[in-house]
Amino acid sequence: MKTTKRILALVLAATFTLAAIGCEGLFTARQATPQQDRSALADRIRNTAIVGDESNAGRGATEAAIEWADKYAKAAQELLFANKRLAEVQAEKKKLNTDITKLKAELKSYQAELADANAMLGEMKKDLKEWQNNVLGYRKQMMSAQSAQLAALQKILELLGGEVAASDIQPDEPTRKTQ
Repeated sequence: MKTTKRILALVLAATFTLAAIGCEGLFTARQATPQQDRSALADRIRNTAIVGDESNAGRGATEAAIEWADKYAKAAQELLFANKRLAEVQAEKKKLNTDITKLKAELKSYQAELADANAMLGEMKKDLKEWQNNVLGYRKQMMSAQSAQLAALQKILELLGGEVAASDIQPDEPTRKTQ
């Protein structure tokens, strides 16, 4: 309804404007002959005509005003659609910015959790390495204790007068034979 009133007002304004321009000769005193008036009017129309708008050639002011009113209505409708689309895009942008803010907060918390997990894994790796060293050290201690025990048993057997077979003794151990 509002658009129709605007269009009607635009059509009327354009009609009166074009009528006043076309009726200029009525309001001025005639100083030239009708032939001169026509040539002056033709020159004026050529000089003031819109370049590239041959669609208005040979038509009246009313038809041109109606055409321009239609073009205005179409442009107004396109502008309304563009404004509506702009509002939608701005609302979507606002929503996306809100989502980005939330996601950034989540990312920070996940990064903090990841840093804590990495620190815990580092400590666990250190503890595991220490445990491995302890186990390997204990194993070496057990082997040396067993070697010492075997050496002691060998000495006891030698003292008791028994003979130790060469295959029972470790190759890296020195052997003693007493008679």
